[in-house]
Amino acid sequence: MITDETIKKHSYGLLLLTVVFSALSITVNYLEEEFYSRLLRSIITISFLAYFISFKKRKISQLLILFFSLYFFSNFMAIWYEVSLVPSLLMGLLSIASVSLTLYLLPKIKGVKANTSFKVILSTIVLINLVLLLELIYKIKFTEKEVSYNLYIIMILFVFIVCINSFATLLYNYHKSSRVSIVFTLFWFSSVFSEVFRGLSHYDIGFSRLATYLEQILFCISLSLLVFYAILNYQEKKLKKSDFRYL
Repeated sequence: MITDETIKKHSYGLLLLTVVFSALSITVNYLEEEFYSRLLRSIITISFLAYFISFKKRKISQLLILFFSLYFFSNFMAIWYEVSLVPSLLMGLLSIASVSLTLYLLPKIKGVKANTSFKVILSTIVLINLVLLLELIYKIKFTEKEVSYNLYIIMILFVFIVCINSFATLLYNYHKSSRVSIVFTLFWFSSVFSEVFRGLSHYDIGFSRLATYLEQILFCISLSLLVFYAILNYQEKKLKKSDFRYL
């Protein structure tokens, strides 16, 4: 069983990895080594993935493993982003990965009852995010010749999936209101903002240097939080089983 002391050790280890990888990413980007920056991103992803998969024997959700694996492959493919078909394939993998998270969240929010005011506020926030993300994609489409029609469509699809997951994540956190759900919520939104800043940086829409640094830091934080969520979630399930035995 994972104790609080074990959780603390994992949190320190993940924090160390996050700081080290963030510093490496910023350094490589500062040296303007695009190839090595993308390669490092893949190395970072597979490092956290290896950490994550080490809990597979403890019955971590296969959907989370699928998400993490697809996320790694999308980052690995980004090394050859300039190749014509790669951007569309990359966004396709990200979309499928996001759908796997949707499927993971659905059972957790099934039957959740929230008051009308909360639903209205939540829907408004998600709709505002949807409009802003679509506006960003529109700006990318009409300022960059390299964006193909297929990539444009996949981007729009990805944005809708992101908004669905954002709604589901906030509803999940509202229902659970535990440190496990809070960590998952932080993971999801840090990964979303990481991708937004990644787009701003790559297409040089604005504040590209700052956007790059923020993207790299949030990228490492999001992966670390996902691993930490898996650990906390496993501990929570074990505690519930232990409590049930003593009923």
